[in-house]
Amino acid sequence: MVMTSIPSERLRNVTVWTTALVAVFACVCSLFWRMYLDTPILLYLAKQMVQQGAVPYRDFVEMNLPLTYGFFSGIVVVLGSSDLSVAVAQALVVALVSGGMAYALAGAGRGCAGFGALMGVLRLYSGTWGFTLQRELLALIPVTILLGIGFRVCVIRLRHTLLAAFCLAALTLIKPQVTLYALPALVLMGLRLDGWRARLLNLLIVTGVYSAVLALCAAWLIRCGAWQGFCEVVQYWFLYGQMNFCYVFQAGPERMQGLVRGVAKMVFSPYLALAVLSLGIGVRFGALSRRAAWAWCALLAISLVVPALSGQFWGYHRLPFFYLCVVSSGYLMSGPRWSVACAALVALLWCGFTVPRVIEEARSPAVVRLNHGVADFFAEYLKKHAEPGVRVQPIDWADGALHGMLLADARLATRFPYTFYFYHHVSHPLIQRFRAAFMQELLADPPRYLLDVVSAPKPTGLDTSAGFAAFDAWRAEQYRVVAQTAEARIWQWKGAQGRVKEVQAP
Repeated sequence: MVMTSIPSERLRNVTVWTTALVAVFACVCSLFWRMYLDTPILLYLAKQMVQQGAVPYRDFVEMNLPLTYGFFSGIVVVLGSSDLSVAVAQALVVALVSGGMAYALAGAGRGCAGFGALMGVLRLYSGTWGFTLQRELLALIPVTILLGIGFRVCVIRLRHTLLAAFCLAALTLIKPQVTLYALPALVLMGLRLDGWRARLLNLLIVTGVYSAVLALCAAWLIRCGAWQGFCEVVQYWFLYGQMNFCYVFQAGPERMQGLVRGVAKMVFSPYLALAVLSLGIGVRFGALSRRAAWAWCALLAISLVVPALSGQFWGYHRLPFFYLCVVSSGYLMSGPRWSVACAALVALLWCGFTVPRVIEEARSPAVVRLNHGVADFFAEYLKKHAEPGVRVQPIDWADGALHGMLLADARLATRFPYTFYFYHHVSHPLIQRFRAAFMQELLADPPRYLLDVVSAPKPTGLDTSAGFAAFDAWRAEQYRVVAQTAEARIWQWKGAQGRVKEVQAP
């Protein structure tokens, strides 16, 4: 039976319920996933904050902002630090985002809202480990709240203004670039107010509360002695942002060309074509006002710009773009039979894409499949040969060392959770200070083990270095390899008591 021969209402119901079943299936599969990439790094640092009283920027040099650390600290306190803890936290975040988006879309009808929100769930889970608890995903929580206010609240009251201000501050404290996603909803709120005085007062309240929240965060950093470290991290952002997708640091003109190409790939993609079609149908058949349509267009334009500000165009940088485009397909449900048939076809194709991906991630996790079990190799060795809480230094970026330390409950030996900093902009004063501080901490109290990920990417291009001469010489003199694989090796300090036994991992 062809889809166009089925009555529209029945086809709508079948499509929504099928999408819902696949979304639930994807969520269940995710409970068997393993964390990877940035997630174990943030979870490890959050665990140090909870158990050791560590303070970001003072006790470890890392690029994320305070609300991200606060969120992961909450996971550690409430759920723990296991893979299941991450999966449950991911499911809760997806539920919050989906609920907020469904509310924002509900003005177009229950079918549109449900289908759009469920398609968003499929897109988030089909990203598998690459989207799990990324900052862009966390940012979707305040974004959907703001969209709910902008699209659905007809009379803007003080509580809505205060909530919008807190959401705006939350976006900044998750990742500064994503603050731009708040602008369309804030403009919609302003347009719903009556007269320029009400709009000016609303703007003053939002600005005041937003500034107060950021000032409180700054005061906390100053009180904890972390302000100088935070300023160094902000300075480092501008250096890190000069790297492209392939870890190459480029000059200005080359960098600009790469950004233009990255944006162009998003513009000329099926995602944006789907969004344009869906929004057009929503406007044509009355499910979407022209004002709301312009807000959607602004959101999509912002979702093209923000990854360029991040610089690398990795999958999670484009997560809001993917999500907003797919969610907008909910408006296909507002049209005639052929439009509903298009929605059913989109759902069918996306379900076919999602199901094998979530199953593969459960059966053969990326943490093992792509990096050959580096984290497990480190964790198993440390559990067998080292006492809990041993001081360890990762020589890595995001390829398994800190994950292994999280599994083995090892302590970070210095303020540097990874060493990627030391190999780019090597002549810059900030990187020189980082290198000097790293060596001072190592010399003052050598860690028992160094976890060296041989396969970790090294930057190339302008002012980069494949080595760190002072550290390499010190390591060769003070340490010896006690275990290794093709992807990683473990160095033990020669001054450690006990006989060092050479181990060759399979």
